[in-house]
Amino acid sequence: MRVYIAVKNGIGNFIMLTPMIQALYKLYGNRIDMWFDPTDTRLPAFNDIVDNWDMVARADEHREYDLVIIPWGEFPQTQDFRGKKRIHYRELGTWDITKEHEVLYNMRLARAAGYEGVVPPLYCPVSSKDPVGYVGTKRVVIHTGSRPETWWMKKRWGIENWIEICKHMIGKGYDVVFIGGKDELSDESMISTELNKDSYSDHFWPMCGTTTITETARIIRDADLMLTTDSGPMHIAAAVNTPLIALFGPTRHTKNGPYMDGARVVRSRVDCAPCHGTEDFTKCTNNICMQSISTDIVKQQIEEIIAQNTLHCAPHSNR
Repeated sequence: MRVYIAVKNGIGNFIMLTPMIQALYKLYGNRIDMWFDPTDTRLPAFNDIVDNWDMVARADEHREYDLVIIPWGEFPQTQDFRGKKRIHYRELGTWDITKEHEVLYNMRLARAAGYEGVVPPLYCPVSSKDPVGYVGTKRVVIHTGSRPETWWMKKRWGIENWIEICKHMIGKGYDVVFIGGKDELSDESMISTELNKDSYSDHFWPMCGTTTITETARIIRDADLMLTTDSGPMHIAAAVNTPLIALFGPTRHTKNGPYMDGARVVRSRVDCAPCHGTEDFTKCTNNICMQSISTDIVKQQIEEIIAQNTLHCAPHSNR
């Protein structure tokens, strides 16, 4: 049974597809072929995941497939999708009707293909190499970013808040590892500059733009805690079961939140949030939802996690 899945969305969306992919693998017993937009700047990251995961392979657009699956997201019109059978997400009821977490929404596709088992956990392959290269200290991973498009920048938290949180964690005996891509380099530079002023720099590890996705997953897996906004690395943290605090403003944690037990979501209580998927999201020029999240609230969540010694989270138990 040759199965072809088309992916034209972000890293986080792909991680949220992994339970469905595992379900199809269990159902058919052979690798699932993945197609990614060859013009997507994230293609190296997608390929890194696929090349290090034995359940999947890169798709061959010239092959005849038994089943073609189009998950949630934009239909890649450039592809032929030659298959004997096709399952399209639109046929199963759009998300705004089902209101499910994206993982469960994706599982509808596996159910439509005939899978009847439990929901598999999230998955992300982890590099055998530790890119940070040090041992012995506690570490927290920070990711400040989002996609660089104006509409996704609304998910970001103020850089001054991140600087305060970094100082707080270093003061508690943690080293801070900063991860991200080229879109977070300016954040990394600003944080590093401020930490240097107060002699915190020995405990700040700037890793932005230096690692592959599987190496990033290794950094996150080895951390005691991750702090992030709604992002791809947030979903990687959920996949590798790292204690996690995720900040949400315009996007819906019920759809895109970390799919794991024990993760903490800090979200805005302003009346207009969440607005993603509405006209307000497009019109918004002032993300008061993220600005209203105080560092005190985040510190409180940190203290509770440390007090509970929650060093090992578990995959989501909602089956």
